[in-house]
Amino acid sequence: MNIKHVSTAFFQGLVPIFFLTLFWQTRIDPFSRYEVYDYLIPFVYLSDILLITLLILTTINKPNWLIQQIKQNKWLGIGWGTFLVVAFIGIISAIHPIGALYKFAKLLLYCLFVFWIIEISARWSINRILSIVGVGLAPLAIVGWIEFLNGQSLGLQLIGEWRFTVQTPGVAKTILFGHEWLRAYSVFPHPNVYGGVMAAFGLIFIHRALSARIKNDLLLFRIFLIFSVIFIVSVMVSFSRSALIGLCVGSLLYVPLMIQIIRRRQLALFEVVSGGIVFIGISAVLVSRIIALFGWDYLSFLRRQGLNTIAVNMWLDSMWVGVGLSQFISKLDSYWHALGFARYVQPVHNIFLLILVETGIIGFVSFWLGIIMSIVKKRSTVILPLYSLFILIGITGMIDHYWWTLQSGMLMLFLTFGLSLSTITIDKRE
Repeated sequence: MNIKHVSTAFFQGLVPIFFLTLFWQTRIDPFSRYEVYDYLIPFVYLSDILLITLLILTTINKPNWLIQQIKQNKWLGIGWGTFLVVAFIGIISAIHPIGALYKFAKLLLYCLFVFWIIEISARWSINRILSIVGVGLAPLAIVGWIEFLNGQSLGLQLIGEWRFTVQTPGVAKTILFGHEWLRAYSVFPHPNVYGGVMAAFGLIFIHRALSARIKNDLLLFRIFLIFSVIFIVSVMVSFSRSALIGLCVGSLLYVPLMIQIIRRRQLALFEVVSGGIVFIGISAVLVSRIIALFGWDYLSFLRRQGLNTIAVNMWLDSMWVGVGLSQFISKLDSYWHALGFARYVQPVHNIFLLILVETGIIGFVSFWLGIIMSIVKKRSTVILPLYSLFILIGITGMIDHYWWTLQSGMLMLFLTFGLSLSTITIDKRE
């Protein structure tokens, strides 16, 4: 048996494991600061190790696969190639070069991830990939429920859970019925990240449930409905305002499907009642979180506004190529004094501003032009739930940073990009 046969067999077995554990946060901290999350600590994640292994196996089986994909997706190749050059140049002048180099390596890996998804899409369809990821994500969703009810983490450090209780200083909490409750983290670094990823898969499985109901496939409908409820409830216990809003707005794309089901009178009374309960639950949580924003949680609004102001000023000082990847935090002290309230060490809570600050006009335009033009070119084959994901990412990305700064957020963002550019092959097959 030659090396290609061995690598092919290994590849076929490793792909489902990779997607099944995609959002595990299993990691190694080379600097032994496991208890504190620092945006500049170069964690080594299991998902990255698996992805690098898969890229190597793909290259062994087909040495020219990447060149072929770049030729077939020229907008993406030129745009992201330019972006990566600008990002690499930024390392030279970075205040924290290790952080900049680490972020560059992550972005390079995830750009390759997108091309790799396109490459394997002839054999691994979008539904197959999303089903595997969804099955792996559902237990993590339930971990978040138990944390919320129990008020502490469950000791699952093997899959990346952080150690905390509701009394831990700085931990994310909410107030319900006059008492403090721990917001669900699961294995994610913050409830907003947990909520964002769960909202994404909630949108995916809502669409799959509605599609199965239209086809009158009751078994698939019930399976997808169960997954939808798991992910929707998870968004609720995350208490993430942006994820809740993104879930609701993204779901509006499914209104024609809902109308079609209603006209066919396919809904049972139980389904109508269940839908009503979920709607009331989401509305109640969202209203309570919006009210909190004008009360005890008003400081989070002020901080976001302050970081936005700093981001604009920082960009004006480095308009063309930016301040460098992961350098926003390192440069905060030079700008924070003008705002008049306590220093807050976080990236700006807006991925569009953050990319602009880090890579300047050249990097920002080349990155987004590359992906947007590639998707526009294949717009007739991009399926509906992926458009709903772009709405979710757009809404949450304007008021948070995790799609660009944190492992699970970056994986979700680039997974969405890859699947969006793969659907032309998938549609022909399915």
